Amino acid sequence: MACSASKKSTTENTTTTAPVSKTAVGDWAVTVSDTPAGTVETNMVIEQMDNAYKGHINLGETKVVIDNLKVVDNKVSGSFYSADYGVDVYFTMQYDPANDTLSGYLMDSFKATGKRKM
Repeated sequence: MACSASKKSTTENTTTTAPVSKTAVGDWAVTVSDTPAGTVETNMVIEQMDNAYKGHINLGETKVVIDNLKVVDNKVSGSFYSADYGVDVYFTMQYDPANDTLSGYLMDSFKATGKRKM
């Protein structure tokens, strides 16, 4: 998992800050608005293994694997099974490298936003 903290180096009187990771890989605090259960806050983890992505989302105390997880041109998509509702939940989110955020929708209906966890 990529480190999300900035790295600083000092040369004489000059301090430079390396940019935070500019990929969707990492640990995210995700908020999904206006679902049947109200606003839902959860964590999502995206990892890259070789050329493939894997991840999970926390539903309560349960880690649920994200199926068909893809990250292409800053677009993140996948699905997971919600045992509470008995359905596969699919999502599509756009990664914004300038603001290091995610935004999109679950089931094309519920607004989802993500902020990288530090």
